[in-house]
Order: sequence, then C-alpha cells, then structure tokens
Amino acid sequence: MTSYIPVLAIAACITPAFAAEGWLTDLDTGKKQAAAENKAVLVEFTGSDWCPPCKALRKNVLMTPAFNEYATKNFVLVELDFPNSKPQTPEEKQKNDAWAKQYNIDGFPTILVMDPQGNAYGGFVGGRPDLAAVQQPLDEALQTMKTVKGNLAAAEKLTGDDKILALAKVYQSIPEEYRSSHAALLKQIMDLDKNDISGIVASEKKAAADKALSDKIQQTLAACKTPQEAIAATETFLAQKDLPKEIQLNLLQAKLKALLTASKNDADFNKALAFLDEIAKIDTEHAQDIAKFKETLSKNKDAIIKRNTSQPGTPQQ
Repeated sequence: MTSYIPVLAIAACITPAFAAEGWLTDLDTGKKQAAAENKAVLVEFTGSDWCPPCKALRKNVLMTPAFNEYATKNFVLVELDFPNSKPQTPEEKQKNDAWAKQYNIDGFPTILVMDPQGNAYGGFVGGRPDLAAVQQPLDEALQTMKTVKGNLAAAEKLTGDDKILALAKVYQSIPEEYRSSHAALLKQIMDLDKNDISGIVASEKKAAADKALSDKIQQTLAACKTPQEAIAATETFLAQKDLPKEIQLNLLQAKLKALLTASKNDADFNKALAFLDEIAKIDTEHAQDIAKFKETLSKNKDAIIKRNTSQPGTPQQ
C-alpha cells in the first residue's frame, strides 16, 4: 500500500509562519517584520475551529477587503491559534501557549496591539460586529503607543529625580491591563527609584503580594474535593485582615458557589440566599444585579436542589 501525507499536514510543515493571506502565525516573525516596516503588530488570539465569536469576527471583519486596507497600513498581522482539531505542530502549540500566558489571555478572541518589542498598548476581547467597532479600539491603541513613545523619548533626556518621575508618569499612562508587558520600563524605574519617590516600587510589591495570594487561593480551592471543603477554605481566607476588595469579592463568590452546590434541602438553599444578601452589603456597586440574581436563584430552587441530590458534589474551581 502506498503511504501518503495529507495535504494539510504538508502545508503545515512547509509554511508554518503563515495562516490566512496576509497573516503570520509566529509572533517573533511578526515583531521582526514590524520593526523592519516601522509598523505596530496586531495579534489575534483565536480558537479558529471551535470559538463562534472568533469565527464571526474573522468572517465579518478580519477577512474583509475593508479591514485589510485599513490594517495593512498600520500593522503586521499575526494570528495565534488555539484549535481543538486543526493540525498544529507541537512547537507552534508550545509557543502559542507561552505567549497566551505572557499576555494573560483568558478569553477568545483577544486582539492586542503591540510595538515590535512586544509591549502591548490596547485592543479588545470578544466579538465585534463590524469594522467601525474594531477600528475604534485599534486606533486608540495606536494613539496610546504614539503618545507613550513620545513621552518616553522626552523622559530619557532628563536626569535624576526628574527622569524617575517622568518615566513613572509614562508607565502610569499605559492602561493598567497592559502594563505587565512593559517589564523593561518597570525594571528601569525600579532600578533608578531607590527611594521610591514615584510610589511605584511599593505599588508593584503590593500587586505582587496580591497576585501571590490570589494564586494560593485558586490552588487551594482547586484542590477541594467537596463543597464543604471549599466553604471551609474560603472562610479561612476571608478571616485574614486587610484583604484587597477584589480578592475578598472573589472569595465571597467562591463561597456562594460552594453553598449552592451543597444545597440539598430548603434550609441549605436559604442559607445560600442569606449569604447572597451579605455579599450585597459589601459589593454595594452591584447590589441591584445581586438582587436580580437572587430572584433568579429563588425561581430555580427546586431544580438546583434536585440536581444536587441526584449528582455527587464536584470539586470547586
């Protein structure tokens, strides 16, 4: 019997750096090309064969002539795919996973605008219906990049405390969700600012401590095998003093989820609803949404209890 290699596999081996026409599939290649062409890099993190919003964004916007005309003037285009069944080399998967981790990607599609050094300045998460809805955040990111680079060049001409404060101002002008990609700038500030006149050193240390605590909480809850274990774990963490509000709210939500999962009778369910009232007192900004959620839960009480009594508890994530 004559053996053969499928055509798709051959294509994957011969042209690993290209996806659809005009799109690269390797970020390092894209950054080098962007540097050579004096452009920004537009990176699409996508699940091409399973993610409906990704497919819709591609069909309705990213693969249209109008987008191509707009984008190619400003960007080198890079698609980083996370497929379920589409052929992908181990090397490509490994690199894409590393980039997703580096840029904290937790939803698809995610579009990032970055410079040739890999510093991100803006973008969006989720689908967009048309070119106008896509172009707005991209134009904003390009303007942010232009402003940051201009201010950074000016700051580099200064010395002493003036330089430290100017660099700090540049760093703080970057949207918070994209600052993690500006590690080189942050290191420069922290190396120069020995007395923390900018306040950034203390701020970054606190952020690192908060992240370490969040990671510990996530790992602890992931190891819980029953709702009761998860409830006990959340209560232990909630007993700590001076918890950041975001971490506190995440713990409250985790405890609520565990209470609902453990609800096997009216008394258990009412306990979960009462705890929801406690959350509303703390998260006053979303009190109305919490009240609506409580109404929805109440209407589905019987179904929730039936589900919990007919199936064993699952670990709390």
